[in-house]
Amino acid sequence: MHIKSLLLFALFLTTGIQVVFAQRTVRLEDYFENARTSNPQMNDYQNQIEIARLENQKIDANYRISNVYAAANWMELL
Repeated sequence: MHIKSLLLFALFLTTGIQVVFAQRTVRLEDYFENARTSNPQMNDYQNQIEIARLENQKIDANYRISNVYAAANWMELL
């Protein structure tokens, strides 16, 4: 019985070591994705795009508000 337990323990030990040391295969796309997400220039560029989009929304909102005021002032003149 002692030898069976020892062999079973050795089997679990080797299986555990294989799982620990097994390496994941890394693809070229993984490197590109890591470069995109960790590149400060790309992050800055994405932030600039978002700022430009928000500025455009702000400008559009200002034009809509001024049109409402112009229509309200026009109605007062009549």
